[in-house]
Order: sequence, then structure tokens, then C-alpha cells
Amino acid sequence: MNEDDIVYKCKICNYITTRRCNMKTHKSSKKHLKNVEKSGTISKYECKLCNYKTDCLAHYNQHLESRKHKNIKKETKEDCGSKSEEEKEVNEITTKEIKEGFCMMQGMFCELIKSNQQLATIIQNGTNHVTNNNNNNNTNNFNLNFFLNETCKDAINMKDFIESIEVSIADLKKLGNKGYVEGISSLMIDKLNELDITQRPIHSTDVKRNSIYIKDDDEWEKDEKEKLMSTLWDVARKETQALEKKYKAEYPKCETDRNSREHEEYWRIFYNAMGGKGNMDDLQKKVIRRIVQNVAIDKTIIY
Repeated sequence: MNEDDIVYKCKICNYITTRRCNMKTHKSSKKHLKNVEKSGTISKYECKLCNYKTDCLAHYNQHLESRKHKNIKKETKEDCGSKSEEEKEVNEITTKEIKEGFCMMQGMFCELIKSNQQLATIIQNGTNHVTNNNNNNNTNNFNLNFFLNETCKDAINMKDFIESIEVSIADLKKLGNKGYVEGISSLMIDKLNELDITQRPIHSTDVKRNSIYIKDDDEWEKDEKEKLMSTLWDVARKETQALEKKYKAEYPKCETDRNSREHEEYWRIFYNAMGGKGNMDDLQKKVIRRIVQNVAIDKTIIY
């Protein structure tokens, strides 16, 4: 989702913008602060170290991750302040925002499914289907058609490959510490490397052009990145599911103690699973480049 697609609204001032920076500037303006004072609105979340206030949990957690806050906290070695009455309801608010995040992801999955259905229709018409004819892609006597349909005929389907992925606590921590690109790509690549080359559900014939072939429903098809991008969403979904089940079971304090390291790490993992501060399209392109480099076919080897 592009930043221009998001609408930011200040209900107190009846101010609307599509730019996050504009909203940030507005909230520090005299007009906004004066209207807040008149309305009697009390911020739910307050960082006393930085004199930062907000009524949005997501913004508060982003502030806690900011360099400014961490530097001040490191210098003073103090906590952000005592819990207010509003902050005592954080567990209920946290659960609500997590559910909203999952709903948003489900909506994106539905849109991707629709796109894949349209792509499947195009493929059935024969535009990208890998058929057993004489249209071979030969480079140094390499026969792509033979490699996919004969050498790799027993390769696992992509759907089955994704379902087989087990996300560990270490995988979640890497996502939280390294970010979306490193966390998602390393998980995919590590699992692919556990398979023999002829068992993998994805191959690349041209790294520069991102030429990708994926096996699903027992057939190899050339992918124009739509299926692989959909796969990346599935991997992110597996990460968030593991976060809700495995991480919470391993670190129950992440829900009950807002000042704990586990709580901070939990939100950082969830935030990065959604793309963090980056543009999701750009992030996915970076992940795809890493995967393509790892699954490139060595045409000099006789498999």
C-alpha cells in the first residue's frame, strides 16, 4: 500500500491529509494544540521522558522505537513514567489493534487471490504455460522444458512448500531485529536450501530479468511475480500466526508487562511483519531478488 493511499484525519480540527509528515506537522501546530486544550482531550499514552503524548497505541509504540526516545532513555536510565488509568486498558487495546491488523492482511490476501484467479485464466489460455512441445529455451544445450518437466517432475508444489514451513522463535526474532527483507527472505531461502534442487518448487532461468518458474497444482508455469508476491504474503501470515501462538506461549509477559523487553520485541516483530516503515512493493521486490539469486539454475551442470 502506497503512502498516498492512506488518509490521515484529525477529528478535533477536522483536518485531512494523505501525507503522514503533514499530519505530524499539524499535530505540533498551535491551532491543533489549542483545539486539543479546548476539547479537553486527554492523551491515552504519554512518554514523560520525551514529553510525547498520543491517543494512538501504534504511534506510541513507534515513538518507543525512535532513536530520540532510546537515546534519552539510555542517558537517564529511567522509565517512561507510571501507568495512567487509560494505560491499564492496554491489553484490551493491544488485542483490538492486532485483530484489526489481521483483518487488514486478510483483505489484502483476498485481493491477491482475485488477481491470481485472473492470472490462472490467462495461463489456461496458453500465454505462459510450459508445454511439452519443441519450443525449448536452449542455452549451451540446456533444455528448460526437459529440466522442468522431466528432471524436476517430482518437485513439491509451492502451496505444499509454504504449508511445510515451520516458523521458529529464532525466525521471529530475526524478523524483529533485521526487518522484513532479511526476515522473510532468509526464512524462504533456508527452507528452499533444505530441499534438493530437483525438489524445489521454484527456479530462475535469468537472474537479471527475474525470470521465474513456479510449480503449483502439479504443473510448471512462468510467473510474472504475481504468484511469488502472493507467496510472500503467505509467509508473512505464517510469521504472524507463530507470533500469536509460539511467541506468546514462550514469553507470556509480552501481554501483561508493557515495560518488559518481551512486550517491546513482540510489537517490533509484528510491525516488521507488516513491512515496517518501508513501502511493501519495494520490500517485496528486494525479497524476490534475493530468492531469484538463490534459485538460479546453473545451466553448465547436467542434472
